[in-house]
Amino acid sequence: MGAGVEFGKSDVKEMTDKDPWQRRQDFSDEVSTEDMADTAVQYAIAAGEAGSAGELARLASEQSADSGSLNGAELLEKEQRDTLTANDLGNNGAQMDTVVGNILKGMGFALGAEDENEQVIDGGGGYGSGLDQRIEDLSDDAKNDYDNCVWVLQMPASSSTRPAGHPLAPDPSIAPKVVYDYVEYEAARGQGGWVPPYELVAAIRKIYLDQAVEAAEEADGDIKDVIEKYRRDMGELAVELEDAGYDTSEGPLRLWHTEEMAAYNGSRLNEELEKENPSSSALERYSSGLGSAVDDMFDADGNVREDFDANTSQLDEYTQEFLQHLTADSLATLGAMNPPRPPVGEEYTFEDPLLAVQEAVANGINASMNEAVGGSDPGTGAPMPPGMKEFVYGYDQKLDDMGTWPGSGLRSAVQDHGNFGNLMSHATVASGDAFSRSMVNSALDVQRVIEEKNADITRHNGSNSVAEMGSDPYPWLEVDGVDGLLTAASRNEEASANMLSDMDLTHDVLVREWQGSDGVADLIRAGTTLPEGVDHNSEAAEPYFAAAGNVLESTGANYEHLRSVNEGPRADTSAMHGAIGETAVKYMDLLAYNPTSGSSGPVPGVEVFGETYDHGFKLSKSHHDGLFELMVTTDEDVAQQFGRDLGEWQYNTAHGAFSDAGEGGGPVHDTNNAVMRVSGYVDRAYEAVEGDGLRRSDLKTSMLAGANAVAGLAPKPTGFGVALGMEAVRNLTDVPQEPADELKYHNDLRGDIYPRQIIARAARDAGYDGMGDADVPTLEEDDRARTDEEVTDGDRARERDAVTDAADGELTDLEEEHGYLADHAAYQEGRRGVGE
Repeated sequence: MGAGVEFGKSDVKEMTDKDPWQRRQDFSDEVSTEDMADTAVQYAIAAGEAGSAGELARLASEQSADSGSLNGAELLEKEQRDTLTANDLGNNGAQMDTVVGNILKGMGFALGAEDENEQVIDGGGGYGSGLDQRIEDLSDDAKNDYDNCVWVLQMPASSSTRPAGHPLAPDPSIAPKVVYDYVEYEAARGQGGWVPPYELVAAIRKIYLDQAVEAAEEADGDIKDVIEKYRRDMGELAVELEDAGYDTSEGPLRLWHTEEMAAYNGSRLNEELEKENPSSSALERYSSGLGSAVDDMFDADGNVREDFDANTSQLDEYTQEFLQHLTADSLATLGAMNPPRPPVGEEYTFEDPLLAVQEAVANGINASMNEAVGGSDPGTGAPMPPGMKEFVYGYDQKLDDMGTWPGSGLRSAVQDHGNFGNLMSHATVASGDAFSRSMVNSALDVQRVIEEKNADITRHNGSNSVAEMGSDPYPWLEVDGVDGLLTAASRNEEASANMLSDMDLTHDVLVREWQGSDGVADLIRAGTTLPEGVDHNSEAAEPYFAAAGNVLESTGANYEHLRSVNEGPRADTSAMHGAIGETAVKYMDLLAYNPTSGSSGPVPGVEVFGETYDHGFKLSKSHHDGLFELMVTTDEDVAQQFGRDLGEWQYNTAHGAFSDAGEGGGPVHDTNNAVMRVSGYVDRAYEAVEGDGLRRSDLKTSMLAGANAVAGLAPKPTGFGVALGMEAVRNLTDVPQEPADELKYHNDLRGDIYPRQIIARAARDAGYDGMGDADVPTLEEDDRARTDEEVTDGDRARERDAVTDAADGELTDLEEEHGYLADHAAYQEGRRGVGE
């Protein structure tokens, strides 16, 4: 009977937001085990042919599942029974066997989880008869209770032996009652007599339906636990496979990069970062899939892979879904972790796993905002990772509204942005053009607020109220990492060039009081270095020349400010100065061209040393002088590197001219005069800053050291397409400091000896006919400087003269026999300055 107390699966679903049936189906759709036996065969066959784990995925994709005599179902059965043999795994060595075994183990995890989910619903294993049968049984129990109540209510009339109307017979007009679950119910009149009232029917149904709902929610939890274990096991397996060289995002098995795995890994990474002491191994496990996904989109140089198609790949969806689960707080926490980075250019045997985690997340953010790999364009209103969005869009307004007193929260909020910038500095792949500009704007806006707030703090600390009340001064804002957003933006070289082609933005970037300027240096290098394969006269090269011209012009126009910022208490822009120096050397051909008049700006079609530059530019006299004066007054190590780079340029430029001359061409005289002129630029800068009483770094011997570093070798290019910074040999000697008038007198007579020495070395190494067998002058050990404590100014002057005499004597012999290789007048021209 039942009469309305029965229920089924649909009734249970209406009573809860848990749906174990759908969760089971979603997981089955995700792992899609129908073709897994065929996939197992593909991997087993590929394993016998692959030369490395890295090749395995590609070869597996190329295999036909019905080739060979392998039985995929049998392979998977053996995996689950742990009876796989080397022959089953391709018999290609223990390492490959392990990789293939782990791939099959991943399939086994999926099959096992799917089977267990089935047991939860259909019964088996430790789940008894299963959820469906449990619901059916509970519905039957409800119907039995109803029938029992009907029987109880009808029993008085049917069980009486007295005829109707008898004084002792039951009164048919009085409704019988029944007690159910400790509640008394009065029967209702039905067509066939007394029946359970509606309230009793509802009570019976509710009791058993509630139990069914509880069973469904328990089953949903069981399935959730099964899937959770599956994802955890797959995450650990992914780390093992990636460490072995296998890319889990490639090949026919896509278990590791479903959207569900992205949501799981993203949320678990976020939860781990919310802990007081996050586990490095857990962070590595949860981020492994994201790093692998990005690796499949970009090549080792950070360029989009030619074979990547966002329309057919699921990796962009994985990346977007993963990042949706990371909050701003978690991103800042990850950025605040500061594992030691390996030294640039040095070999190392250990890299902290946290670096890979930071790189994976930073790259994921850049990829998620790069339309070329299926990412979002911020200008279209497309979804963006919410944690990232908080930092990049409008964060300066949040800071603007905060006070400067110690408890205002300003300092922690600013450092959170710095920590996010530090995280993004680990990016090695490009974001889209629009997002690259957004990151630069965010860094500039936040840095502007920092400087404005520090100005407010300075005013407050100097106010009468602080002095009179004896209150503590407010601490300044000292924030690391903001410039990291510029590093992330610089991974898009074309966008960097286009941004720096905007003089207003270039000026804003250069004049800010960055506490660290590595990101600024990265942006300058990216925007001024021609990509490999781009012709310097092509349309694609134009923004790089424009960017370089803007950087050098703005430097020259603002060099006093740039110098004072770097010497200030809360800024360190030495890295930026280094990149400016590198840019100057990259474009030294144009700077050494020495246009005769005019202001800074483009010079289309200018011819330099026989080469036409469609996108050429020039600097005005004041900008030209300012650039060189900054480079001789910047931090010592930056100035010395600039000198070494200049020496390399001088040597390589002269060597190239002599080599061409040996083949019957080449503007030798003009080129060597440009080499002389550059030394004149440097000496002019010395004299100017000495006259102002400023500290300076003498670059002459650094320039010789740079030349000596490449002398006798094939010349290394230092032109527009090469980012400089090679750590050349250290100074051979220190040229002494001296009063400006004495320095000027020396330069008037003998300042060109050093560039002539470099030219002579280049001529000899190039096999120039006029060189003969004469030796190139070198600096003897006896001529090297002693420590400051051991020498007097007179000693330094005599030492300088000895060095110069040694060089001069050898060069005089050469030039008397073979003729001058360059003009003293060109050196003096450089010393007089551009346009004079």
